[in-house]
Amino acid sequence: MVFSGIPFLFVFLPVLLVVYRLVPATGKNAVLLLFSLLFYFYGEGSRILIMLVTITVNFLAGIGMERYPTKRRWMLGIALVYDLGQLVLFKYTDFLIDTLNHTTGTSISLLHIIMPLGISFFTFQTISYIVDVYQGKIRPSYRLIDFAMYVTLFPQLVAGPIVRFESIEHQIHHRTVSEDGFEKGITRFVTGLFKKTIVADTIASFVNVIGRNSIIGAWMSAIGFILQLYYDFSGYSDMAIGLGRMFGFTFPENFNYPLSAVSVTDFWRRWHITLSSFFKDYVYIPLGGNRVSILKWIRNIAVVWFLTGLWHGAGWNFIIWGLYFGVLLFLEKTVFAGRVGKHPYAGRTVTFLLVVIGFAIFSADSLQDGLHTLSCMAGLQGLPFLDMKTLFCLRDYGVVLIGACICAFPVLPALQKMKCMQKLSFLQPLIILAVLILVTAFLVDASFSPFLYFRF
Repeated sequence: MVFSGIPFLFVFLPVLLVVYRLVPATGKNAVLLLFSLLFYFYGEGSRILIMLVTITVNFLAGIGMERYPTKRRWMLGIALVYDLGQLVLFKYTDFLIDTLNHTTGTSISLLHIIMPLGISFFTFQTISYIVDVYQGKIRPSYRLIDFAMYVTLFPQLVAGPIVRFESIEHQIHHRTVSEDGFEKGITRFVTGLFKKTIVADTIASFVNVIGRNSIIGAWMSAIGFILQLYYDFSGYSDMAIGLGRMFGFTFPENFNYPLSAVSVTDFWRRWHITLSSFFKDYVYIPLGGNRVSILKWIRNIAVVWFLTGLWHGAGWNFIIWGLYFGVLLFLEKTVFAGRVGKHPYAGRTVTFLLVVIGFAIFSADSLQDGLHTLSCMAGLQGLPFLDMKTLFCLRDYGVVLIGACICAFPVLPALQKMKCMQKLSFLQPLIILAVLILVTAFLVDASFSPFLYFRF
């Protein structure tokens, strides 16, 4: 089940809202847990057992750390081995076998294990929980229903944001849904729905048809992909945050106009913020961060960005993509230190081009395909500079692309602060209703398009 699907919008969510309103405060967590499990079971069936075992292992390990302090390391080790082990098993087994086959010439058969939806996200949540308990930052949860709801809460279950237990623990026990909060939640949800179904899916059609028949075509395909990914993923995050607000939860922001970044460092402060924060707090800083020798610092950067790439996908193109950004960040902090951000317009242009190049590798089916795309963009494949197909595609999708580029900058928040726009705030409910009707019409007419980050 996806947020942008008819079953969710007109069956699951309305029924949940009604039931949630009717039950007393003491039963609201149980209702959310039940519906979250139904949400996951609808799409994953029996694979829900994998998540339930993960919940049980980490719940017991957390309690065990507090009750048996002399065995805290053992409890941490068991939980981490289980969490990381299942992630490797379901996500990376075939990649490791394929790499071994190509490296050694063996012919081990691939297992073709189906990866449970959202495993990369809920595994990182349980890892953050168990590490925080071990470090004494939080106390373990002694109520299984509360911990299970933290892991399974349907708005952020399958594609984030990655939520820390310490940021949501109080809300699990004490939260209220005000009229203003509910309205803001609906507005945020519908905004994300529009970004996904109207903007991202339209740009996806452009990316699918433009091809790489010319140098400009290859560049526009790469630019189209980063715009599609941004509106797709940030749209999902908006919907998740909006849904959370409807039930009294405040989730962390995951995007802050990353395509307006003035440097690569700035980009990663704005893009998938909760993932960057996870790797910083649980990998980079424990390794020593930048408070070590230059060689160890380089190692720390390499480890973090190798893992960042690997987290996104079991393929060498993802690993190279991660290391590519690691190199850029290292160069910004050393070779170009002091010059980054001094010229915002030039910085935004250079950063955008570097990001487009990086995500051209990211979007490829393989490393070879990614390198071929880059060679097309560089004019090394003997392609014409421009072709008629690219011109026709730009004619058909130009308005959407230009609008998407403009709205990728903080234009709308600036407009909302203008006095003339504030006077029109009474129209907001009508605008939301109109957008919802438009999205519904689009969903009924269009074919199903899953969120891009579901595959990670």
